[in-house]
Amino acid sequence: MNENEKLAQDVKAWRAKGGFTAEA
Repeated sequence: MNENEKLAQDVKAWRAKGGFTAEA
């Protein structure tokens, strides 16, 4: 898994938690 894929997974996890906008 490269860094881009890792970041994509993190973004999906944050959005699933509803904390994406809060963290950004």
